[in-house]
Amino acid sequence: MKQVLNTIVLTLFFFTSFAQNPTEEIDPIQEFISATTQVPFMAKVANTKGIVSVAVTMSENNLPDKYEIVQNLTDECDKEALRVVKLIHPKYLKDKLAENKRIVLEVPFLNSFTVFYSKGYQMDYFDKYQKRHFGSEAMYARRYLVDTLSGRLIGNVEYFVIKDKMPSLIEISKLQIDSSQQNSSELIDKTDANKIYTLTAFSKFKFPALSQSYYKNGRAVYRNFNDENYEYYPNGRISSFHKIVKEDKIVKNYTIKWHPNGLMASIITHIPNTNQENDEVADKYLAVWDSLGNQIVKNGEGFCEYCKSRNDDSLAESGLITSGVKDGIWKIRDTKGEMVYEEFFDKGVFIKGTFFEKEKRTVYRMQDEQAYFEGGMQAFLKHLQRNLKFPAEAQRANAGGKVYVQFTVLTDGSLSDVNVIKSVGFGCDEEASRVIELTSGRWNPRKQRGKAVKSKMTMPISFVTSQ
Repeated sequence: MKQVLNTIVLTLFFFTSFAQNPTEEIDPIQEFISATTQVPFMAKVANTKGIVSVAVTMSENNLPDKYEIVQNLTDECDKEALRVVKLIHPKYLKDKLAENKRIVLEVPFLNSFTVFYSKGYQMDYFDKYQKRHFGSEAMYARRYLVDTLSGRLIGNVEYFVIKDKMPSLIEISKLQIDSSQQNSSELIDKTDANKIYTLTAFSKFKFPALSQSYYKNGRAVYRNFNDENYEYYPNGRISSFHKIVKEDKIVKNYTIKWHPNGLMASIITHIPNTNQENDEVADKYLAVWDSLGNQIVKNGEGFCEYCKSRNDDSLAESGLITSGVKDGIWKIRDTKGEMVYEEFFDKGVFIKGTFFEKEKRTVYRMQDEQAYFEGGMQAFLKHLQRNLKFPAEAQRANAGGKVYVQFTVLTDGSLSDVNVIKSVGFGCDEEASRVIELTSGRWNPRKQRGKAVKSKMTMPISFVTSQ
C-alpha cells in the first residue's frame, strides 16, 4: 500500500511540476509505463490494486536480455506488466541504467472505479441517465455481455428502469459494428492488422452511447476515464495521453505523444485561441523529439521537422516554433516528401494556407471548415417545415420526440449512409430519414486545409405532439 501511495504522490508531483518545467521533471520510462498499462478486465472486477516489479537485465551490447517478475500481484497483472516493460525502448533503459546492467521497474495497477459484473454480464448504473459508480440508489441500468479477457462487448445492450430496487426492461439496443483503416505515416506495418473495428450501441432514451474500438489483433484503440484519454498503436504502445489538470480554478490542458517505437514525440498544451474566428484550441509545443530520440524543440523553442499533422497523420509538418507556437512558414509534405500544403502563421495565429494538387493551387483561410447546408441552418429549418410530415401512426399513438439521424456528407455535397441512431418509432424514424435524404446534393462538404473531405454528421429531427 505504501508503494501505491508513493506512486500516486509521484503522479501528482509530476503534474504540478509539469506546468513549470516539463522536459526536466518528466521520467520518460515511468510515464510510458503509466500510459501504456491497461488493467485487465477481471482485475477491475476484483478491484485489484498494487504494484508489479519487473527486473530488466541488459546484455553486453546494452540491449534488454532478460525480464523477470520480482514482485507479483496476480497472474493477469503480472502478464500485463511484462508486456508493458518489454515495449520500453532500449534507449530509455540505457539512459536510466548508466553503468549498471540491471534495473527494477514498478508497474502500478491503480483501479480507481468499480466494475459490476455477474455471470458474463457487465452492469452500468445511472441516476437520471448520468453514469454512477455505485448501484445502491440507481434509477436506471444497462447490461451487456462481455469477453472476460478483454472486457469487449459481445452482445446486444439491454436497458432497465429500476423501481423499488426491481429492474424492468425498457429497451434492447442492437450492437453496431463499423470498420475503418488507421492512416499514419509512422506505422511500419500498413497491412490489414491496422484495421479498426468499432462496436457501438445507441439508446432511444437519454443513455450515453456505449462505444468500444479494437484493432484486428484485439488490442484496444483507446480508453477514457474522467479527464484522461489514452490512444494506442496496433503494437500495443501508447500513442497519446491527454489530461485536463485543474489548479486553483485554472484549467490546464495537456497532451503527450509517442512515436510507434516507444520514444516520446512531443509535449503539448492546448489553449483557447481567441484570435481565431472559429475559436479553435491552439497548440503550444513545449518539447518535441524526433523518432531517434533527439530533442529538436526545447522549452518551446526550435525548428520542428517531425510533427504529425493535426488533421492527417499521413502528413509531416516542418517549421519554426517560437515561444511554443508556430511562427512563419510551415511546410506540410506527404510520405513521398512531396509538398501538399504551405501555411503561414504569425506567432501562433493561422493567417492563410495554400493547397497544392498537381498544377492547381487553392488558397484557404480556415484550416478546418465543417460541412453545412446551403443557405445555413435557417434554410435547413425551412426545408423541414415544407417537407416534414407527422406520421399518422404517431398521431394516433400520441407519440413524439427527437429522432437522431446520422449521415455522411460526401465531397460533392451528396449524402450516403443515412441511419437512425436514436429512435422514436411509430413511423417517425422513416420520415426523419426521408427528409434528410431529400437534402442530398445541397450540402457544402467539410474542408480540411482547403480540400473537400467526407464527414459524418448527426441531426435531431423533432416530432412534437399536440398534447
